[in-house]
Amino acid sequence: MMWWLTTFLLKKRTKMIVEFFKMNWDNIVIALGGVGAYFGGLKMKSINEKKAGSDAVVSMQAAYNEFVLDQKERYTELKEELNYVRSELKLVKEESRDLKEEVKTWKTKYNSLKREFEKYKRLHK
Repeated sequence: MMWWLTTFLLKKRTKMIVEFFKMNWDNIVIALGGVGAYFGGLKMKSINEKKAGSDAVVSMQAAYNEFVLDQKERYTELKEELNYVRSELKLVKEESRDLKEEVKTWKTKYNSLKREFEKYKRLHK
């Protein structure tokens, strides 16, 4: 008898559940859709955050690459300028050495002429 009662109650409950679903199927679908939309929204938010993070990394990498190229260009310019300055300095040193030699030559000539003049002065006094 217990078995019959349990089966009867289960059938009655099943019938009540089926009736409940028949009467409220639209609300149940909306509720399930809302739950699905909520979890879908969380997933989209997570995807968007990851995308924003990766976009930021890509942007930083592009800025870094541009910085590196600019620094290479500036380094090349400075290197060329340094080589130019070195070559100019070498020329100036050579010119200075030549001028020093010329000054020595003129000093020697001047001293020689001065001695001759002093000699001439003594002789013609």
